[in-house]
Amino acid sequence: MKNLLKITTTITFVIVAYIAISIIDAQPGQFKVGFLDVGQGDAIFIQTPDKFQILIDTGSSSVITSELGGVMAPWDRSIDMVIITHPDADHFGAIDDVTNAYRVDTIIDNGFYHDEDFLEYKNQIESEFVKHVNPKDGYSLELPGEVLLTFISVPTFGQGSDKNDESIIVRVDYQDASFLFTGDASVDIEEQLIEDYPGLLDVDVLKLGHHGSKTSTSDRFLEATTPQIAVVSASAGNRYGHPHPEVMERVEQRDIISLCTCDVGRIVFRWKEGKLLVKK
Repeated sequence: MKNLLKITTTITFVIVAYIAISIIDAQPGQFKVGFLDVGQGDAIFIQTPDKFQILIDTGSSSVITSELGGVMAPWDRSIDMVIITHPDADHFGAIDDVTNAYRVDTIIDNGFYHDEDFLEYKNQIESEFVKHVNPKDGYSLELPGEVLLTFISVPTFGQGSDKNDESIIVRVDYQDASFLFTGDASVDIEEQLIEDYPGLLDVDVLKLGHHGSKTSTSDRFLEATTPQIAVVSASAGNRYGHPHPEVMERVEQRDIISLCTCDVGRIVFRWKEGKLLVKK
């Protein structure tokens, strides 16, 4: 009798827990953008109010899974879209960790597989039957939850002097909040954006290019983007000296608030009651 009571109690608990999780999952979420603390690399998590989830880059180590665990529900094991900006290890090196831990529906990249590791990655994701897309310049997607994602730059192969200038550059808009994610694009690409897409550069939050390197974030680009907040993804005490003092001086001269994962760890923006709030 006691065993039967234990079994009944366990079943009841499981049913109640399942119902609770289902109710929570069905509730509308918040628009959320998290700059994950993956060390010297980029990984940005975006969730729409309808819980469509995007990951821009993965960083290079397995820490990505614990960071995702900090911004996703523990029972959530899927990501709708992963965007790999360009074939540098600190941007796509942990893709295996992501696809092993989460069911990924679509992967987007720039289509330039001249790097041996990036070609191996391409073969891997295609063998796993993940949808694989190479977007066109100016391609926009209206995501569930009224979030607009725009690929404002998808460079032509060989356009830049290195892989950094092949970075996909993405703008994300929700209500009155706007973000620009620049990968590792250099000043040369910034100049091209100013010429080609002046109307798409004015944003609230700018991810500084190339982890705050002095090869990115020119005066002209800051004037064109007019961000209220600039975010740097970099590791503390990294050997590259990121973010570079010269870049941060440009930011400070314009009274732009600057945040770096090297100082505060994960940085999460949320839209609440008509305002964009940031939690460090």
